[in-house]
Amino acid sequence: MMAVLTPIGWAFTGDFQAALKGGAQAFVSWICGKIKSAGSSIFLVCRVKKVLLDNRNEAMGVPMVVKAAANASLLILKDMNSAEAEHLKRPMDEKQPKSVMIGIPRTLYYFSHPGLWETFFRDLGMKPVVAEPSTQQTVERAGLISEAEHCLPMKMFDAHLAELTDKVDMVFVPRILSSLKGHIACPKLGAIPDAAKAQLGQRAEVLTIDIDEEKLPLSVSLAALGKKLGASKRMIKAAIHHATEVMKNNLARLSERSKPEPGRILILGHPYNLHDDFFSGPIIRKLESLNVGVDLVGFDREEVPSVPIKWDMCSMMYDALQQLDPQVCRGVIQISSFNCGCDSIVVEFYREVLRQKGIPFMILVVDEHAAQAGIETRLEAFVDSSRWLA
Repeated sequence: MMAVLTPIGWAFTGDFQAALKGGAQAFVSWICGKIKSAGSSIFLVCRVKKVLLDNRNEAMGVPMVVKAAANASLLILKDMNSAEAEHLKRPMDEKQPKSVMIGIPRTLYYFSHPGLWETFFRDLGMKPVVAEPSTQQTVERAGLISEAEHCLPMKMFDAHLAELTDKVDMVFVPRILSSLKGHIACPKLGAIPDAAKAQLGQRAEVLTIDIDEEKLPLSVSLAALGKKLGASKRMIKAAIHHATEVMKNNLARLSERSKPEPGRILILGHPYNLHDDFFSGPIIRKLESLNVGVDLVGFDREEVPSVPIKWDMCSMMYDALQQLDPQVCRGVIQISSFNCGCDSIVVEFYREVLRQKGIPFMILVVDEHAAQAGIETRLEAFVDSSRWLA
């Protein structure tokens, strides 16, 4: 349904790069209003064991007994077990324990803010638990539980959530609206807290905070997150300083491979594709086995010049391509995920910049069905072609 409604929303706003006004919650609010205006009720996280049929075998309702949960906004079903009921009875404003285990999926925002989240939580006395590195088993699990139309990183996110559920007290899923002044993030990153809550239900709490550097510095958002966890101002201030320093150092270290040297190939891609060894590792190792030097695009910019692209990470990549010297860079390979909406639009911007510079360009689209043999064949052909042009 969202695949139909989103393009319609874009048509009304006239801006295909901007997220819909109100984000994913706007659609949820709209459909809830329609249901309630029709005189129906909405029940969350309810087990349906039986559907009542009329004499025409058409559904007419479900039998359930519900009661309001004390100091909570949810409902308790009669057939809930005691552990679930006790969880719902807990007051919504109850202070978190002094030390809780917080799960962090090893994908998406984990790679765009390297080292930030686990350092911040650890400095506040929490116990961060990062999901295990992605493997083929992660991909298989993702294929079973995730929406078929998601891009592969979103599917991996669902699989990491499932892995963390029984290991932690809560899972951290920020709502990232912008990571760069004057830009917006991928629209899907603004909806993942809602998607995580729908997927996990009452099995694990979702800890979230808005990251919108178009409106507020990252430090302000981190301060609000620390306050939500019940930490003191002194602890929060120290944790913000340490965590942001760790992130800046990690970004600088990763960007050391973003300064092309003569005869080397630049690898382009979103951080969660570029720095996840499951996606980029086989590609980089294959190129190195062909005696080709590899550089990775960097994301340590705090601002970029005015460009026609609104998406933050895409804008940084576009700016990096504009700085390339055709006498130095041997070629550019972009690692993209199948069904990535942002990449499907901006790839033509990348292609045009590199065409004008005369730099060879190839896109490798990865998904859960990608065969390593096919990728290696394309890499070998690209390297041979670039040698002929040299």
